[in-house]
Amino acid sequence: MPDRWEHAFSDPAAAQATAAKIFRQALTHDEVSALRKFSVEVRDEKNATATVSADHGGRRTTYLNSSPSACTDPLILKLRRIMEAADEASSWNLLSEPCNIRCIEFHECTAAGDGTSGVETGAPGREHYDAGSLITLDLMLSESEAFDGGTFGTLEADGTMATHALSRGDAVVFVSHKYHTVSPVTRGTREVLVMELWRGPVRHCPHRCLKPEGECTYRGDEAECELLPSLEPD
Repeated sequence: MPDRWEHAFSDPAAAQATAAKIFRQALTHDEVSALRKFSVEVRDEKNATATVSADHGGRRTTYLNSSPSACTDPLILKLRRIMEAADEASSWNLLSEPCNIRCIEFHECTAAGDGTSGVETGAPGREHYDAGSLITLDLMLSESEAFDGGTFGTLEADGTMATHALSRGDAVVFVSHKYHTVSPVTRGTREVLVMELWRGPVRHCPHRCLKPEGECTYRGDEAECELLPSLEPD
């Protein structure tokens, strides 16, 4: 991988020493409603959504960045400013060089409601991280009473798992290479928006792009885009 893709926290061991930042009411109730409405509209176009079915529920991801207007939407720009504020306040200095939106994902994780099992979210393992990105934001779209389980956690340098309770409109921002996880959803539906910044170009391909330079060849009905070996999914 070219040196320009490396940064101070591209080694996950270094990223564990950083702390996630919580922004309470990052978006207002009305702003969350508007963002969710937009997310559902993109989802229902059926051209940017991946669905995973499970025995006791399912997980669905819609890539909002596939919509031409998403990356310039005022609410998305507000979330980006929050990411920039976290970078500055925490002295990560990851956004001091030009960076762009890699992906904006609308996650829906729904349990069957029978109480027998939980549905895994997109980050079920203790050592999951967002390889190739700089900073990640998770925004809670659901009301707290809409689901059980689905707790966001970060693995800390001392080996403990810190949990972060998020209410509707709250956001957690963290260095992308910091290990993070979400516990299974055991009741109801958990809806979140996940946004990642990287040093590659703005991507509108309907997936989490793995090609940080040049044109992405993924169109949803073809093979994955060409990968740089060091940016393969973890």
